[in-house]
Amino acid sequence: MLIFFGRNKALIGSFDVFMYECPYCEQMNTTSVVVYSIYYHIFWIPLFPYNKEAIANCSECRFLRNELKFGPKLVEELGKKKFKHPWWTWSWVIIFFLLILSIIIVAPK
Repeated sequence: MLIFFGRNKALIGSFDVFMYECPYCEQMNTTSVVVYSIYYHIFWIPLFPYNKEAIANCSECRFLRNELKFGPKLVEELGKKKFKHPWWTWSWVIIFFLLILSIIIVAPK
């Protein structure tokens, strides 16, 4: 039997950071942050989310950096924003609970 499983990510939000200077090209107000939800999947159906990832991108020089290389200003801006995992990334969990609920309701007494 062949089972396809793995990890994938889905875009859950983005925002521009104002009054921030890119550390590489030193241009002001060119940085945007994109936040992804990372989830496990089975047969390309999301199982459950387990982490979030943020990536900062400078639109001028195309310099990319992840959360580990964020400066204090970007960490502060990211902390102000609240991004939630999409509901559909819990698909297998929802299907499992609906199946259990239907068995409990339909089961003969």
